[in-house]
Amino acid sequence: MRGCHWLMGWVLLGVGWPGMVVGQNVDMEEVRRRAEKYEREAAEEAAKKAPAPKPHPKVEPAPKPKPVPKPAPVVDHDHEAWKAAAECGTAACFEAYLEEYPKGRYARMAKARLKPASERPSPAVPVTAPAVVVSRSSLEPDMVSITGGCFQMGSPESEAGRESDERQHRVCVERFEMGKTEVTQGQWQAVMGSNPSSFQNCADCPVESVSWNDIQDYLGQLNQRTGKTYRLPTEAEWEYACRGGVAGQRYCGGDDLDRLAWYDGNSGDKTHSVGRKAANGFGLYDMSGNVWEWTCSAYDQDYGGAEQKCTDKGTTGPLAVRGGAWYSVPVRVRSAARLGYGPAYRGDTRGFRLARSL
Repeated sequence: MRGCHWLMGWVLLGVGWPGMVVGQNVDMEEVRRRAEKYEREAAEEAAKKAPAPKPHPKVEPAPKPKPVPKPAPVVDHDHEAWKAAAECGTAACFEAYLEEYPKGRYARMAKARLKPASERPSPAVPVTAPAVVVSRSSLEPDMVSITGGCFQMGSPESEAGRESDERQHRVCVERFEMGKTEVTQGQWQAVMGSNPSSFQNCADCPVESVSWNDIQDYLGQLNQRTGKTYRLPTEAEWEYACRGGVAGQRYCGGDDLDRLAWYDGNSGDKTHSVGRKAANGFGLYDMSGNVWEWTCSAYDQDYGGAEQKCTDKGTTGPLAVRGGAWYSVPVRVRSAARLGYGPAYRGDTRGFRLARSL
């Protein structure tokens, strides 16, 4: 130890440590302990006299960059005003649009809507499938006569929301009649004497909560009382009628879903009176939305030919339903969308419309 050398020297020279008697035998362990104590006390005394360390300067964190506000979305006021006028459909609404946007993109269309009916050009009628409304008895819904033809059934692979069971293929149908609207609660009750619908107190709303088997009973009684041969449409007839003689339309009657259909975006979670939305090219209403519609065809995921015929009444397999319903998201009310359900299934989203061979 560093302190022991000179301490030892003191001892050898006869110089005593305080508390030690000179001349006595030296206890080296005691010498070591006292030397360590002295060094410790000396170090503590030196530490007290040393200047305090200077504190490190406080480093302030760099300020966070202020978020850049997103630009407000650009609203096409001209388009929104025209859309509102078109949905309103009255002369006053078109006049209001022209007053606000006399040189707007839709000004010519608004002026055309304001012309008297006698001055308007006749709308183009699809050459392949002209439609004629045929009147019926009080038990029968209005029917539309549809000239047969060929079309591309299903959807192209490029269509957004397309499902794997929508293989596009060419199908031809014969001339037939199709219900102008879905069968209503009032029409069902007039034949069956009861109303099974979940959404009650709406005679003009589509009848729902009816199974495929229930509909076979209804058809039997209707045909017996009218002497006609009504049936459900085949799946191919249904899609041909939905497309209205126009290829490529996303929904039954065009691409403006709110104009054509009751679906989850505007239905208020319920069915609505038939015929309140715009008709398609054949004059048929609510082919998209309101209620899914049963067909007479067995559901075949691969489109192997079942879509072109009616299945047996005693079937237990799934049947094709088409059109989407009041609760459906837009992709489910497309012209090509399809589902399959067993014949005993009932639900407040399932209804139907009539068809008849000519």
